[in-house]
Amino acid sequence: MREFGLISYQGNISGFLNNLVAFGVFRTDLGNISSDISLRFENHLHDLHYSGSLKTSGFNLSRFLSNDALGTVVMKATTKGTKLMNQPFKGKLTAMVDKVDFNNYSYTNAAFEGDYDGNGFNGNILIKDENIDADFSGIIDFRNPRMPVFDFDLMLKNTDLHALNLLKQYPGSRLSLHGTTNLTGNNLDNLNGNLRISELKFVNQNDSLETELITFNSRTDTDYTNISIDSEYLTGPYRRTQSYLLCRVR
Repeated sequence: MREFGLISYQGNISGFLNNLVAFGVFRTDLGNISSDISLRFENHLHDLHYSGSLKTSGFNLSRFLSNDALGTVVMKATTKGTKLMNQPFKGKLTAMVDKVDFNNYSYTNAAFEGDYDGNGFNGNILIKDENIDADFSGIIDFRNPRMPVFDFDLMLKNTDLHALNLLKQYPGSRLSLHGTTNLTGNNLDNLNGNLRISELKFVNQNDSLETELITFNSRTDTDYTNISIDSEYLTGPYRRTQSYLLCRVR
């Protein structure tokens, strides 16, 4: 818990040193946290078990999670979990987020509900921001960096990827789609599973691209990665050995 730096507290505390309830404000190097939470310490105060509600007004999520893509967060949350010695925070979270920074963009009006463990997220995320309308349900797991897991359903409506700093081109464009995926792997040599995108619509100024369905399947064996793509614009097999492609463009 060194990332919190010097911690001061103003409020009421009841109970014992290793089992207490804190109702007040924690001031840390990462920002202030208003709390109504139960804290139970074990293993000579190295292990923490917690349960209750939290409120932040500018907490430094980047330093807390050691992730430079993140920034600060303003939210109200209820949570239950643990912080064991030399282990990341792990638990359940329900949160209403007024603002959270990601990739130099401040997302607003978001709701989270699910499990966290320092390696990913398993649950639901709703965002209704001026540049994104998203409904996510599923799992993103980076426990094994070489074989991350992506198993989720995503609905996007009128999303401006340029404004979100996810796309450098096409300012003012809008993307809508429904995607489902069940994939493991981080490159074409170990990618297994499938991706299905339906109701895709990309609008850029006076031009638009629409397609009803795109399916992507990947299977690896000892010597090859076998990929199949089926869509209105592109279809065919792809077998990767020395980075060559067999496909058919419609």
